[in-house]
Amino acid sequence: MDSELRGSVSLLLSMLLLLGLVGNIAPQVETLSSPDGRNVESAAYVDLNAFMFDEFQKWDAMITRYISINGSLMEHYDYSRAPDYSKLTLASSAVCFDALVSFYEATNGEYYLSKLRAMIDAFIEGSGPDGFYTFDSYKGEIFYLWGYRYDVPPVMEGDFSALYVMAAGASAVWLYQKTGELKYRNLADRIARESLNLAIVNNSTDMAWYYRYVFNATEADCIFGHHELGCFAQFYSVYGRYINSTYASYVPKIIHWIWRAQLASGGLGYKYIGDTVESRYYTAFVLWPALEAYKNVPEQFSESLKTKLNNTITYLLKLSGSQYSAQNYYYAADLVLAAKSGLISSPTPDYLSKTKTYVYGSLKLARYAEKGFDVALNDCSIGYRFQGHSVGALFSTYPLPDSLKTFSSPKISFEEYQTGRYYWQGWAISNPYSIYVGDNYGLTGWAPSPYQVFVRTKLVLQQEV
Repeated sequence: MDSELRGSVSLLLSMLLLLGLVGNIAPQVETLSSPDGRNVESAAYVDLNAFMFDEFQKWDAMITRYISINGSLMEHYDYSRAPDYSKLTLASSAVCFDALVSFYEATNGEYYLSKLRAMIDAFIEGSGPDGFYTFDSYKGEIFYLWGYRYDVPPVMEGDFSALYVMAAGASAVWLYQKTGELKYRNLADRIARESLNLAIVNNSTDMAWYYRYVFNATEADCIFGHHELGCFAQFYSVYGRYINSTYASYVPKIIHWIWRAQLASGGLGYKYIGDTVESRYYTAFVLWPALEAYKNVPEQFSESLKTKLNNTITYLLKLSGSQYSAQNYYYAADLVLAAKSGLISSPTPDYLSKTKTYVYGSLKLARYAEKGFDVALNDCSIGYRFQGHSVGALFSTYPLPDSLKTFSSPKISFEEYQTGRYYWQGWAISNPYSIYVGDNYGLTGWAPSPYQVFVRTKLVLQQEV
């Protein structure tokens, strides 16, 4: 590929700075304040919308620092594992698209619109024959966004997932609605047409793709990686609502296929349909695009499908948080979106209290490292792809509805472990006898009060990582 297409990280940032669209890159450590300057965190309450606004500025600044002129991100996490450490590793910037849309719609800030346009325009410019944003699939050349790319001969891709392609499609539809520019409609049409052509399963009840999107497969292969398919439901719901209503009718078939993996607990199996063990991470991961789809085309969801989603939400409500894992951001995003979309039409006080606790706890534990985002107790960054999906999902719920915007629960507290790094103690689940105490790093999650949270030392974390 052309070296110019790889671009420089600084060029796009410089352009945005010249346009006056990027603010102070350095994270702010002062007392939290709302966009109108109010103090938002006190002993009595926290304004969660203002808190989320401030945290998004930090995350967005970190992402912006590593954006290339061709719309990719330099990926430090995968770079460290690349075959040739002297070469760039690139990741998709699509992880932040939904959040940019939400912040633009909430604030009418030109920066968010201009930044999204710059990245989608770069994708369009690189999507011609043999372009950087194309791939020779088993049905011919298609538009394709790299999940992460080791830029060494031969070029390597780690995921071959449709996640980023569908995110670009949904953003292209939104930009077409906002600007009326045909190039965005053309991109959305192309993604819709090519993705439908690549579907492996398409019958009266189900629609599915192989989780390695660009390759041929059988229906039996599609039981693997079901969590990767929620992105199709999200894109088709947007495309079906605003451009071609036929695609809206595909949404329930996609959700029906994915939720074949649901177990009696309400959670979804880990790796494949028929798995007997739930995955809390992948359950929360795929519920978010399903709820986005419901928000866009609720009329496509039967009572049966809504019951399945509600049972999954009930499963998540029974889980404890984990202090090291990005899955908390999915938990929070799912619970907010379920209420915001109307799927949970009358959330109980307990539901609201837990949701606000997840939002506050997740934002409080965020740490913006030089080489990516991590949760407060980690000593290694987890890269842009993984942190982007989860953190971007939470930020996309901005602004929070009135029922969730003020946090004043006395059931959770934080203690500073190192400067700017906290661990929590307190409450997250109803059952006072249920204590979550395990994960890969030996840290506990939220334990019901009055139990203390045990934290290993930084030295031990470094040894284990």
